[in-house]
Amino acid sequence: MSPSAKLNPSRIDQARLAGIETAMPIAAPDGVWPTEVLLFTQIPVEEAIELQRAAAAAMLSGTAPGHRLIVTEHPPTASDDGVYLPGMLTAWATMHTEHSAAGAGAIGRQLMELAEQLIKRFGIEAKAEDAEDGTLVLRSAEGLQIASGSYFLAGPIALARLSIFTNVDPQQLAEAGVSGAASMTDLGMPLERQAEVRTVLLDLYESIFQSKPEIPQRTG
Repeated sequence: MSPSAKLNPSRIDQARLAGIETAMPIAAPDGVWPTEVLLFTQIPVEEAIELQRAAAAAMLSGTAPGHRLIVTEHPPTASDDGVYLPGMLTAWATMHTEHSAAGAGAIGRQLMELAEQLIKRFGIEAKAEDAEDGTLVLRSAEGLQIASGSYFLAGPIALARLSIFTNVDPQQLAEAGVSGAASMTDLGMPLERQAEVRTVLLDLYESIFQSKPEIPQRTG
């Protein structure tokens, strides 16, 4: 199973979202929403999907105060959405495209830009490959997969996922059937800089998506 597998629309319960009465979204003063950020050390994949689904439902019903970004690692998991392993940092974004600076058409491009710039901040050259089915793969100059992502539009709501191989055990990658991949630490990033990846991700998210991250607390 490839970690770049497309986010399956059924996993966000598209039927449930379609049944929610759409109200007028809560507008920010400048028209662009801030982003609520939930930071976790590690949570189950299903919990992240449920948090993303709840955010989408709130946006469609007009009760959400902003976009939502979940940043976390996951225990070893192979699901319809892909492969998740410790040392793989995953960002789950839920955005209302009518309150985004760029709109629905740019979500995929912005996701690729974020991935490329993040890796480059750590001295690693990489290029994102965008597929027409809503998935993307980021490869190093050596052709090794170093990140993967997907995005899906449910009406005005964009749901996106970006998984970055920061420091994944090569043995676990092999056991999960993932080949041709490498972690940032394999490509020269010092191990002590691993924690910086989260900070850089949030900085780039703000500049690329033009939405200010608001972090109420570190959740777990």
